[in-house]
Amino acid sequence: IGKGEKVWMLAKLPEVFYPLAGDGVEQYLLGTTSHDGTMKTEVRFSSIRVVCQNTFNMAMKNSRGVISIRHTTNMRQKLEMAAMVLLHVLKARATSLDEALRELTHREMEVFELIGQGVGTREIGRRLGLNVKTVACHKHRIKKKLALRDAGDLYRQAILWHEHHLSELTSHAKTGPS
Repeated sequence: IGKGEKVWMLAKLPEVFYPLAGDGVEQYLLGTTSHDGTMKTEVRFSSIRVVCQNTFNMAMKNSRGVISIRHTTNMRQKLEMAAMVLLHVLKARATSLDEALRELTHREMEVFELIGQGVGTREIGRRLGLNVKTVACHKHRIKKKLALRDAGDLYRQAILWHEHHLSELTSHAKTGPS
């Protein structure tokens, strides 16, 4: 960008993403830094797909949830800071999804958990003693309450949620209560 001193990268996020509590609309992660490492690195959430200087300017102006990584010449420090940023993003996503999940009934939560474990509709029905159409109805209500567009979004969010909570349990078992 400009005379080549500033660089950016864009990563497409899943269709529905919860970077901040109550917010599930951003679709891209925009990172900016400089070639020579003199600028801090910034990562921000944006709903604008950056393809040129104009869309870059709009994304910078309209983005939210900016995370800054200070400049350092030590590569190990840069990697540690990048890992901290990713951990922050993952925790924020899990936390806001947890908040949205509080809207689910007990039965809908059971269905969501089983989806996250990779269990199919018929098997969910068998395990919970429900008709396949009832399971489909629960899935529809879950999608509506979590503002998910389709079954792919539902499966993706359920699996991410399940993996996050599974790793949290494993880590808790190793380290004990905090």
